[in-house]
Amino acid sequence: MLEAKSTKGMLTSENIKAETAYIYCLPLIILLTYLMMGAHFFFTAEGDYHAEGAFKHQIVLSFSFLLAFIFVIKKPKQLLELLRGNWLLILVLLYALISCLWSPVPFISFKRWFQFLGISLVGLAAVSSSLSLKPLISVLRFFTAISMTLSFFLTLIHPSSPFIMMSGNWNGLFNHKNALGAACALSLAVWLPAILERTNKMERRVGFFVVTISLMLLVLSRSATAVGTSMFLSLVFFVIVLKVPIPLKVILFPIPILLVYSLIVNLTPYSPSEFIIISFGRDTTFSGRTGLWETMIDSVHEHPYFGVGYNGFWTGEFGFSSFFTHNLTWGMNQAHNGYLDVMNELGLIGLVLFLALLLQALVRGVLAYKHHKEVGLVLLLIVVTAILGNVMETTFCRLISPTWLVFLIAVVAMRSVASPKVEMGNSTS
Repeated sequence: MLEAKSTKGMLTSENIKAETAYIYCLPLIILLTYLMMGAHFFFTAEGDYHAEGAFKHQIVLSFSFLLAFIFVIKKPKQLLELLRGNWLLILVLLYALISCLWSPVPFISFKRWFQFLGISLVGLAAVSSSLSLKPLISVLRFFTAISMTLSFFLTLIHPSSPFIMMSGNWNGLFNHKNALGAACALSLAVWLPAILERTNKMERRVGFFVVTISLMLLVLSRSATAVGTSMFLSLVFFVIVLKVPIPLKVILFPIPILLVYSLIVNLTPYSPSEFIIISFGRDTTFSGRTGLWETMIDSVHEHPYFGVGYNGFWTGEFGFSSFFTHNLTWGMNQAHNGYLDVMNELGLIGLVLFLALLLQALVRGVLAYKHHKEVGLVLLLIVVTAILGNVMETTFCRLISPTWLVFLIAVVAMRSVASPKVEMGNSTS
């Protein structure tokens, strides 16, 4: 009888822990509702969550950041532990703040840096309960699943703006096809591990459904960046979960790439690069990116070590980016390469710090996967998605977007591999 009461008490305690963890995820839930459910669908007519001056945009972000701040200061011991575990992220944050001093637009740089800080607080709040990371993964899966499902079926039901562009590319619940493509890649990172779930058949079935919908949306969005990111992400996923020794994985990893390379060279009249470009309907300049990159490299040479200042380059009609504003027919607010943007704005020092952060995240992701298969794999794939996606688009150290938000959440959560007190959910997949 005592044993039955004890078991019941343990179950009740676990339910309370899970509920507490979800409460601390509330700031993240608010931001994901705003970003993943479509800003134009719920909040603004334009659907542009990059519109800094929009009043509703400021209200949503400010409320989320304030709530996250309240949550983290309620647990000072856990906060100190989190800060120690994420010392490299703190170092990047501090350097970005200091760089605002030499920015040509210090006030704008500081406002944008404050978003960086706010998102980091949201991540700290989400894991500050020190109870379980499983609710965090559940939140990410819920919003990506709903976002992908609505992006697909609403476009079928109402095939007109804002769900579909005039050119035939799908936007879904997002303001641009590339934003939809990035969300699809993020969805794959979150849901691919679920298809290996053995203990929860329903989660596995939902995983297959969401992965299928995400792949279909990738094709319909015609986002070459997202398609390339997802292809490499899927390759990384299957290599990781392949149950063979690590040395053999290292040998097997290049084989699919070499096989595709061989097929292109021997069966088509194109070189591999030409074949990829033609397949995605692009030109050899990658839709004008190469010329942009050359100009950005010239800008980097003007301030190579310290950069122009955090987010102090792309400031619209004024400042360094005025050349692009006055000479291009489309809006430009990034270099379409996250690493180039980081180096341009934070200099060589900032780039080294940020690359060290990425390396730390990858190492921690591998360690997390070894100890906690499913949760660790999700966090690792999120980081890989961000690393790959920033080759052709910029989300690192930019205005708030789903990829940047979830990437920072994953980076903060990975500190758990060094803390045995934190439960990460099932240790097998």
